[in-house]
Amino acid sequence: MEKLSIELRTMARAAGLCDEWFHAWKDDSSDEELFQKYKNGIDFSIGKAWLSNEFIKAHWPKKKLRENGIFVDDKSNIGSPKGTIIIQGQSEIKVEAGSFDIADIYVRDQSTLKIRAKG
Repeated sequence: MEKLSIELRTMARAAGLCDEWFHAWKDDSSDEELFQKYKNGIDFSIGKAWLSNEFIKAHWPKKKLRENGIFVDDKSNIGSPKGTIIIQGQSEIKVEAGSFDIADIYVRDQSTLKIRAKG
């Protein structure tokens, strides 16, 4: 995992990652920590086109991405969305949200999102 974290950190720096975030990035970040960094820096990722869909798919299985709210070239249903959800590539995602569900959802590329709200 350390090798991937270092590679991502280096790639982010080359894309313009600021000193504060660069120095706060641990070399041994877990997958979950890397996913959280991606979500926290989604504006950077979108603005710099950092991390291609191909890179993401090559390094993490679809199941692990789904578990962490990241969908790349995926077809899936999400019930009770929570937190930050990123949908990209050519994904087709359906969300069924209830009265108390709150989520930030980013939809990119050629993805589609259908939301069914109830309650």
